[in-house]
Amino acid sequence: MDPGPADSCSGWSQVISSISANPQTRFFSIVNPSDGPGKNGSQPTDAYRQCIQRLRPHSNAITLGYINTDNGNKNMTLVTFEIDTYAGWNSAYRPTGIFFDAVLSEESSFKSYKQYATYARDKGFNFIGLDPGEEPQPDYFGIADLVNVYESNYAKFQIDKDVVSDGLSTPTSNQSVWLTNAPVNESYTETISQMVKKGIMAVYISNLSDNESGIPTNWASFVEDVGKANAAPGNMAPTIKNTTIEPSHSFTPSSSSTRAPNDPQATGESSKQPSDHPLIGPIVGGILGGLVIVSILSCISFFIRKSRRKRNYSVTREEMAHPFTNSRPSLENNRPVIREKQRVTNVLGGLQTRATPRWGIPSVSTVSQSAPSTSALEGLSDVRTGLTMHSSLGESFPTRVAPIEPPPTYYP
Repeated sequence: MDPGPADSCSGWSQVISSISANPQTRFFSIVNPSDGPGKNGSQPTDAYRQCIQRLRPHSNAITLGYINTDNGNKNMTLVTFEIDTYAGWNSAYRPTGIFFDAVLSEESSFKSYKQYATYARDKGFNFIGLDPGEEPQPDYFGIADLVNVYESNYAKFQIDKDVVSDGLSTPTSNQSVWLTNAPVNESYTETISQMVKKGIMAVYISNLSDNESGIPTNWASFVEDVGKANAAPGNMAPTIKNTTIEPSHSFTPSSSSTRAPNDPQATGESSKQPSDHPLIGPIVGGILGGLVIVSILSCISFFIRKSRRKRNYSVTREEMAHPFTNSRPSLENNRPVIREKQRVTNVLGGLQTRATPRWGIPSVSTVSQSAPSTSALEGLSDVRTGLTMHSSLGESFPTRVAPIEPPPTYYP
């Protein structure tokens, strides 16, 4: 739709007035000078320059440059040239984003449209719209901010059938609906209310056909009904961007959400909606990281304690075995002061044994001549070691005696 003379912008005057009068309603205006931006590298006419600048001051208005992709048949080079042309417009009237029309929604064409969207964002456009006119493959929702999922007659539209939401893969908050050939004398209030409750991002209803250009007859009442539906209690207004979009190859406004005028998407600061739970990822990541660190420290502590217990246990076993063996703990690092030799006398039935207190087996120095009874000698046991000695009466013999040692004395 032509904006009219540059000094008045009469062709867009109703739209500009609605944008000013409804600051809580978001309007998407698709700018289409010549089935696209015009010749490669060109600037728009003076009328477009002046009238686009009358839209830009409003924080609830977003302008999108129109590009026809001819159902995926348009040469990719031509598409990128048109993106470059819009990018070359002066910043005073340069569009906020790009709107790709006649999109082929097949999986085989997704790669091309992903390249278009990426290229446009690299050129500084922070809002991407796609118009397949039907529900596309879920991947398309990941590359665009707005996807038009229905473009047909008002009378045929069935919201539960034509608007499908599969959670995050096909969110209704990224979808728009364009209804054409709507009855002039019928209220659109109920239809708009259903779409707002469903969470639809944008809606356009016109009594004109898809091939006609112009402002709908019921434009003023349509914009008013959208604003009322957004403000109604229980509706999903905060997740819907108000939009009225005219599918003709020209300017189009839109409506459907209650966002503050300083919304980042309205000012062009961001092309994506912020997450409803932006802190879940960092919190979960922090908890998991902490658990990993605690687990590592616990394992290190366990092995250290185990090593210490093993070392202490070996020392204790050695000390326990010492009184019954010839092994002697090393005194190299802790040499005791050995006391003076001590005479130990064991008298039992006249048998006398003298031993020098030392490590190892003591020597036997003397056997008494007093003959004890056989019963006194037989079965003689050393209580400390459990070893038994036997002797014949009156014989002198070397006796095997297990160590009878006093505990060593250590002096400080």
